[in-house]
Amino acid sequence: MLIHTDMTRISRDIFKSDKSYQHVFQLPYDHLKSIFAEFELWFPSFNYDFVKTKTYRVDHDPVQVGSFNEWIRQTKNYSRSHVPIFSILREVDKTAKSAQIDFRPFSNAGEFGELVSRHGQILLFGARLNSLTFIHYIEELIEIPYKYNKTFRGYIEINSTPSPISISYLVRPMRLHLEYDWIKVHKKLIDNSIPHKISNLGNYELYDCKNLTDFMVDMYEKDVMWTLTEESRVEVSKELDRLGRNFHNSDFEEN
Repeated sequence: MLIHTDMTRISRDIFKSDKSYQHVFQLPYDHLKSIFAEFELWFPSFNYDFVKTKTYRVDHDPVQVGSFNEWIRQTKNYSRSHVPIFSILREVDKTAKSAQIDFRPFSNAGEFGELVSRHGQILLFGARLNSLTFIHYIEELIEIPYKYNKTFRGYIEINSTPSPISISYLVRPMRLHLEYDWIKVHKKLIDNSIPHKISNLGNYELYDCKNLTDFMVDMYEKDVMWTLTEESRVEVSKELDRLGRNFHNSDFEEN
């Protein structure tokens, strides 16, 4: 289960005072572990600095997607995957590590693909739907036409030892107004009973990865721009019509 968190939107009841807890995050963490005891819990530990610094320091780069996840990283009960930018915290003995140097995080061989193959779930624990990084896996699966593949090269640093590494994924053209209409997407998902509400957790949403993938792929087959805002749809359509093909890196970048 991949858990996206936003602790500013978590019910205050989960943070009730308890002198037996030495840290405010221990209680909501234990809450999750208790409710989802049968699951292997994953937490995003994304850090986007690799794009600029060209170095991913597995043991030192802080999590940039929430203080709760950064606290989990610092507990040392979880180990961080070796994927630059889109790393994931998993239980120490179950972390996906490999000797590979070229990562495609949103391919079927990546951890998001593993979520589908293992019949995993995604929990939005306080987080809104715009936290759904999993959408990039689906976009790569269907070869979305209005993004292009880009490779970022640099180094991974483990125990102070650097090694060459690269990561490739689909990116949006910077000079185009390409935005998701998350309100529309969320309504469509709810209308089709894709998310499940977890009442004993505070009415937060749970998504089955296989069901979510099947539904969104079907929607893309009907309308490849269904997730976009109307403004983005118009702008992207004009550019696709002008090119007469999918976007390429060379259409928007010199190098």
